[in-house]
Parts: sequence; C-alpha cells; structure tokens
Amino acid sequence: MLSYERIFELLQIDTQHDDSRALRIMSCENPIKDLYIYELARIKRKYDISTIDFISTLATCIKEYNDEVAKHLKGQTISMHSKNKTVYLSEELIQNAINEISTITDILRSIVLNNDYNFTLLRSLQRMKVDNFIAVLQICGLVDLSNNQFRSKILSRIQNIKEQVGNYCDERMPQEKLEEEFVSHLDYFTQQKQMIDQMQGEDFLVYVIMFDTRRYKHNRKIKSLTYY
Repeated sequence: MLSYERIFELLQIDTQHDDSRALRIMSCENPIKDLYIYELARIKRKYDISTIDFISTLATCIKEYNDEVAKHLKGQTISMHSKNKTVYLSEELIQNAINEISTITDILRSIVLNNDYNFTLLRSLQRMKVDNFIAVLQICGLVDLSNNQFRSKILSRIQNIKEQVGNYCDERMPQEKLEEEFVSHLDYFTQQKQMIDQMQGEDFLVYVIMFDTRRYKHNRKIKSLTYY
C-alpha cells in the first residue's frame, strides 16, 4: 500500500504541461476529488490536521482513498462510494485490468522488436478487448458510458492503436508511419507498466486517477474498441 510520503512524491512528478498533476485530479469527477470536496473536515479530524497546504491535503485525501480501497478488497465495510454503482470492485477485476494492459504491451513489444507487421498479429491487437480496464475507469470516474465520453490516456492510446491498425490494413497508412507510431506507443505503455508493477493491487485505482487522467480539453468520445 502506498505511504503518505510516496503519494506526496508522486504528486510532485512533472507532467510536462502547464497544469499540475494535482490540478488534473481536481479537473474531473473522481473519488479523490469527492473526498477533498465533501469529506475534508472528517479527514482532517481523523488525521488530526489543523492547517495544511493544498498538495499535502490532497495527498492525505489520496491516502484515505487508498486505505478505503484496501479495506473494501478485504471485505470490510467502508464509507466510500464507487463512482459507478453498477460495477463491483474486486481483486480479480483489478488484476484482469492490469493483465489487459500487460498483454497490449507484450504484443506491441513483439511487433516493434521483431519488426513483425503481419496482418494476423496486427488484427489480434485490433480485436483485443479491455472490458476490465474500462470497468476500473468507470469506478474511478474517468469513463461515463451515459454520455459516451472518457478521460483516460491509456484508453485513448488503445483507441488510436486500433484505428491505426485499421488504416494500415486498409492501405491508408504506410508501414513507416505505423512503425513510428508503434515505437511511441510501446515507449508509453512500457513506462506505465513499470509504474504499475511497482504498486500493489489496491494502488491501481490511485495510479489510474493520478496518472491516467487526460487534460480537460482532451475529453474524448468512446469509439468501438473491438473490430471484426
């Protein structure tokens, strides 16, 4: 489980954009933002906090959320509510979501390192489903199926990959361009997978909210993620 000190360090990681990681968290509806807005007084009493700066306060809210997720996965009663009540959070769901990301990373690595852009392998990548990952995104508030929009950087990458494969197989994209795009995708997924691997299962939701939230102006609509 992430310590307060580690959470505080993660909030300092440069996003290489004008907005901070903290502002990304606060830019969309998610359980951590809810804790900050609606439960801050309770959290301050719990941790005996009087005056504290914004980043430290947010780190405390993230710690509280992470603790609640861990309790839920152990079957304990918690006060926190999921952003999507139709999806049940479980260790199996989290692990399956992580496995989906791992599989995509492995396929990308195989294609790029072996320079193997045959249609069979590409189509297998194009047909991949990420239902468990989308379910986690729903719980975290980064996907809203009711208005067909999402705020996930990984899901956006997956959508781009599937579109690019379709364009390549239909001869609308040259192989050189696909190779360039796949190198970029592999680099991104490898970095994310390394970060995920350093965290325990219950930390995955914190990772999603902290590192997978897109900037507000990049709010996107969900397209079909499975091709036939």
